[in-house]
Amino acid sequence: MNQVQRLWGMITPGARGLMLVVIITSALFNWITQAASPPLSLAPTDWLTLHPATLPDLRLPALLLNSAVVAPAGPLGVLIFVGIAVYFFLDLARALWRARRNEVLLYGLGGLLALSLFDALILPGMGWGLVMGLLLIAWFGVSMERRWGARRLIEFVLIVALTTNTLGALFLWLVPHPTAPLLGAGHAPLQGVGAVITALMGAWCLGLGRRRVALLNVTGDKLFKLLVVIEGLHLLLTSKALGWMGLSALLTSWLLVTGRWRPEILKDHLKLWRLRARRRLRVIQGGRR
Repeated sequence: MNQVQRLWGMITPGARGLMLVVIITSALFNWITQAASPPLSLAPTDWLTLHPATLPDLRLPALLLNSAVVAPAGPLGVLIFVGIAVYFFLDLARALWRARRNEVLLYGLGGLLALSLFDALILPGMGWGLVMGLLLIAWFGVSMERRWGARRLIEFVLIVALTTNTLGALFLWLVPHPTAPLLGAGHAPLQGVGAVITALMGAWCLGLGRRRVALLNVTGDKLFKLLVVIEGLHLLLTSKALGWMGLSALLTSWLLVTGRWRPEILKDHLKLWRLRARRRLRVIQGGRR
């Protein structure tokens, strides 16, 4: 218990607030879904997640809360996250393994068992997704809050959630049914913190710029391009709607971080681009000489 309290205390206030909203909203959605038998055509959960009637019926809270209801997921994502964390803190992991091997095994296996029971009994079908979402918010949200502050972090998340969920709601409303080609073969749900996490990852990469990421030997701007490629593949191979939402999250992140969302700045960049295209201007590095 003391270890859990210590870890919780290391999380910044803004990220902690986001995590609490995700926990409460996801639990409420799961409870309502389990209680509704048979499922209703317009259930109370449609105020929480996107639905073809979200925009025409003005169920507008879903445009924000949809990003706080985690999507169903399996244990693979959590295991990959733990593996990446061990890779980043390899020296610490080796020291713990040598000094407290039994405790590491006990906590590791006990944690997996507890999460399995949580997914099966307390939050059926959504437990692993909730844990994965919380881990990613803690990882990237804390990093960006230390750079921006709590207020700017919350504003960033709200703007990204509103932008991506509005796009998803437009897809569900305007694209003719059936929506299988839109949502992918597995009818992937459009809810989840995925778009917000993608935007936070994009902001983190843009903040690094040309600096290299430790252990990966790649610059932040190249990592951002890699995220764009991944979301593009998501668009082509799995779910069109989720792919477009992921790409719009990265675009929103780029606009907010670079300041190009301001019309005057965007206009200046467009003028500079036209001048370079017409006159083939070259930028000469150096001072006045």
